[in-house]
Amino acid sequence: MDSFEKYNWLWKKKIDKELTSFNDSNPQLEDFESKLSDFAQSEAEVGTIMIQHQIGALSLKTNNVKTGLHKWIVLWKDAYAKDLLKKAQTNIDNLTDEIKHIRLKIEKPAKDVDSLGNVMYALEEIRKKQSTIEIEFRPVIEMYNLLENYLDDEDINKEGNKDPSQIINKDWDELVQQAVQVRNNLQGQQSDFKKTLIVGVKVLTEDVVSFRKNFEENGPMVPGIEPKEALNRLKLQSEEYQIRERKFNSYNAGEVLFGLPHQSYPELEKTKKEIDLLDKLYSLYSKVKDTISKWKDVPWTEISEERSTMVDQTQTQLAKMVDQTDTFGRDCQKLPGPLKQWDAYKELK
Repeated sequence: MDSFEKYNWLWKKKIDKELTSFNDSNPQLEDFESKLSDFAQSEAEVGTIMIQHQIGALSLKTNNVKTGLHKWIVLWKDAYAKDLLKKAQTNIDNLTDEIKHIRLKIEKPAKDVDSLGNVMYALEEIRKKQSTIEIEFRPVIEMYNLLENYLDDEDINKEGNKDPSQIINKDWDELVQQAVQVRNNLQGQQSDFKKTLIVGVKVLTEDVVSFRKNFEENGPMVPGIEPKEALNRLKLQSEEYQIRERKFNSYNAGEVLFGLPHQSYPELEKTKKEIDLLDKLYSLYSKVKDTISKWKDVPWTEISEERSTMVDQTQTQLAKMVDQTDTFGRDCQKLPGPLKQWDAYKELK
């Protein structure tokens, strides 16, 4: 009986607990292979146990013991093998999703320079990935090659588990073929998009000059206007700037796509710096105004000494107000020097 004691771990240890501990160590494929190999070796050892032991006049049959040990070993082996299978399927799903994501990019119609750029970048992504796709699929293939030694084909293929070669030979190849077709179709459209881009850049260049002139004459930096009016103007001009910034980013990407020189917009850059600077001042200004407005809604009542609870509550409210005021004061001091000449800053002070 002592010869069977080395197998007592099969029932003394918990499969789920041991598998969790194993996964916590971030095992690699080699670690799974070592574990599965150990189980297979134990299974083979049990198979070599004689079906009958003669101990003096006593004859001990081991059939039931061997069957029990075999069932336990299979439970352990299947638990680890199916856990690896789950990881392999997750990897396949991730790779499949990646292929679907790229396919969606190239299937979107190129309606303008932006959408054309997205498609072209996706096509370039496919071209680059062609040299590395086999490396990305290799770990999954190696997982399945290992699992074929320890699981039946029925277990591997049930619940729709795919053969990784199907992804390589079908999904990926179909994507590459589709990319070639899309690239050919775009070649006839690129010249039209390029002409549209050149015209758009010219229009934007003229529009930025007009935008800057309006910003200087009617924007938030006009001398003598009230802080509240300056804040409203800043919001309007910020929205106008964002419209032109989106066009700038789009055209800039188009220039990269077609290899054109980048058009500079110094008036736009200058306006952005001024808007960002003013936003620091008026964000604080708005926050202070909103806070003061809320404080005005706080009911102030005459409090007697007998109503100690109300006194404590009011003192707490006053303390919060004092802390908030101090915070606003510190934020005000941190503002850049050029902003300290503005009426809004003086009003904050």
